[in-house]
Amino acid sequence: MKAAILFALLINFLFIAAQSKSNFTIGTTADKNLKVIYKDNKYSLQDQSVTFQMQTPGSYPLVIYQLQSINGNREYKKVYDGNIKLTAGKHMEITVLRFGKIAWDEADIVADDWNQTYQNPASTNGGNSINNYLVATDKQFADIKAAINGESYDEDRVKMAKVVLKEILLSAVQIKTLLNLLSYDDNRLILAKYAYDYCNDKHAYGLVANALSYSSNKKNLLDYIATK
Repeated sequence: MKAAILFALLINFLFIAAQSKSNFTIGTTADKNLKVIYKDNKYSLQDQSVTFQMQTPGSYPLVIYQLQSINGNREYKKVYDGNIKLTAGKHMEITVLRFGKIAWDEADIVADDWNQTYQNPASTNGGNSINNYLVATDKQFADIKAAINGESYDEDRVKMAKVVLKEILLSAVQIKTLLNLLSYDDNRLILAKYAYDYCNDKHAYGLVANALSYSSNKKNLLDYIATK
């Protein structure tokens, strides 16, 4: 009985605390390719939405970038740059539609007995630990290949790879596959070095080295790995 009373008091306390705070959700109806700058911190969506809980009411700067196909190239386009106003006791939701339009909604915060702790998303400022990144699914890897393959020149393919490989891990076999999309060995070396930090099975990186044609580039890559 006493435990039940304490539990009820805890829920009531959390609800009252929530009423003096704000919640804020950013979501998308398309793929989860959004990058966000909120309160000067950078975030990348790992799912189709992200929620910031127990925020202090007030006005805050917000910038949203959406990965779009522009003139045949895949690049992040700024779709929102302004301030948002968070109101006490309210949950604001911003949804980025498929082609970059923004939809807004706001409702009262509803008490949730199942959510007694609050875990806000980690900022990528200063390098969010790569160990916390998720391994690419087959579909995600297919999308990564398609984005890179959409570029006509090696240099542009390397640039695209550096964009799409952010905050995701690949296997050595997958990285070797990406290297084989490039025509020139020197560019393969550049990508092999960059992708090393995003490999989830670094012990197998010899497979990536074998994708290099010139022995000098293989040695260069192995020397680079030895310094990591």
